Amino acid sequence: MTPLGHLAVSYSAGKPLSRPLRVSLPHLVLGGVAPDIDFLLLPFSSFNTLHRSLTHNLFFVVATALLFALWRSASASVFFSALLGGCGHLLIDSLFDSNPSNGVGVALLWPLSQGFFSPFNLTPGVCPSWSELLAAARCNASLIFWEVPFYLSALLLRFASRSS
Repeated sequence: MTPLGHLAVSYSAGKPLSRPLRVSLPHLVLGGVAPDIDFLLLPFSSFNTLHRSLTHNLFFVVATALLFALWRSASASVFFSALLGGCGHLLIDSLFDSNPSNGVGVALLWPLSQGFFSPFNLTPGVCPSWSELLAAARCNASLIFWEVPFYLSALLLRFASRSS
């Protein structure tokens, strides 16, 4: 899923939870997008090796949530909101992997284990690696259709909250 897709899913899931569970929506969304910071490595040849391992694991998610919480005066709400967003990101990426060049799913326990986790893969077929950027982008374009409902949901929730 793209970073924009993760943003839409995090917002769509977090908006209804923000009041009853006292979830910090901005931190849930930040936590939900943070693992994709590894896309900064896209221009480098090591991207395929590191993608979905270096930042797509429980240690990174917990460390990120802890950093957000400490940055915002040690708030438990901020920590758990960012943790929820990050865990959601890992779950989604474990279900959608069209480039299994480094394993299918996410390296949930990296660096303790190099194994990848995916309960099942909803992605049809295998796309070229990101080293073939244009071919990979073309192949992954079909995956955007999984994201469109979340884009619409996030927009509807956003506009509904503005009008009420």
